[in-house]
Amino acid sequence: MKKGIKLTLLLGMFMTVTAVSHAKDLKVWYINVLEVFDNYKKTESYDKQLEKMQDDKQKPFKDMADELKKLQDKMEMLKDSEKESVQKQLKEKATVYQKKEKEAFAELKGERDKKMKEIIDDINAAVKKYAKEKNYDFILNETMVVYGDDAANITKTILDTLNGGYTGGSSSSAAPVKSSTATAPVKK
Repeated sequence: MKKGIKLTLLLGMFMTVTAVSHAKDLKVWYINVLEVFDNYKKTESYDKQLEKMQDDKQKPFKDMADELKKLQDKMEMLKDSEKESVQKQLKEKATVYQKKEKEAFAELKGERDKKMKEIIDDINAAVKKYAKEKNYDFILNETMVVYGDDAANITKTILDTLNGGYTGGSSSSAAPVKSSTATAPVKK
């Protein structure tokens, strides 16, 4: 039953794509989004900002870890009767350490997620603007393309556009799209 439904859906999608492609000459291009993301200057800049933020957040933890180590060392030298109060102190400080470490990690993760979303939004905006200016029907992610003429790969064009418009600030607006030298669409 499931195979029949899948086959029917697949056949329907194929017929729709075939009908649309015969209805007009489609202009289909593709882009390697991961390559654009990795090589976008804003990604590099944000990576450096996040590394600095992580380093700044880890400094107090080193002091807290040293303090915990000292308490552990101190506890080993104490008599059994004195160990209980130091052990309680050690447990409280360890709990505070873990809580603060968890909060710092959550804050860094939130900041990273926010910056990643901003970069993805920039890429999407540049791709949409480029597609509209060139009157393209589709721009696909390269991971979804089984075959595509290299001339239909607009990765470098989009990356150059984004990097050319990036000034080092944290604006989430994409750069204006430059004219491309690429002119060959993906073969149907």
